[in-house]
Amino acid sequence: MLGLIVSVFIADFQHIDRQSDLAKLLEYLLPLLTAAGIITCKMVCSFKLNSIKKQSDLKLKLTEYGSTMIIRCALLEVPALVAIVAVFVTSNPDYFIYCGVMILIMIARRPTLKLAVSDLDLGPQEISILKDPDSIID
Repeated sequence: MLGLIVSVFIADFQHIDRQSDLAKLLEYLLPLLTAAGIITCKMVCSFKLNSIKKQSDLKLKLTEYGSTMIIRCALLEVPALVAIVAVFVTSNPDYFIYCGVMILIMIARRPTLKLAVSDLDLGPQEISILKDPDSIID
């Protein structure tokens, strides 16, 4: 939404800044920040998921899994927001590519029942509890 606001109301794409020191710095900083966000997200989520798998309580697993998904989105969102700010500052719409990459990753890894079962290595009994809409997780 912020990207849409910047592109429609704020950015002046007629005067793209490619010569300033900031624009030159952003050409290198944004790809590095995007890669760092993806790698950090993968490492942190793997570490947290490994600790969650060791727990036996399903309710605690799901609570921690929800927190991990929030952390995953936050780590992917930071480079996207920096890219939008870079578009705002330099009026260079090419930086929206980094934002788009992060959005695609977030969509591909959105939390679903199938992904939760896979990430948490749930057993058949836990899966049946999750698939039953009338079950109460204690």
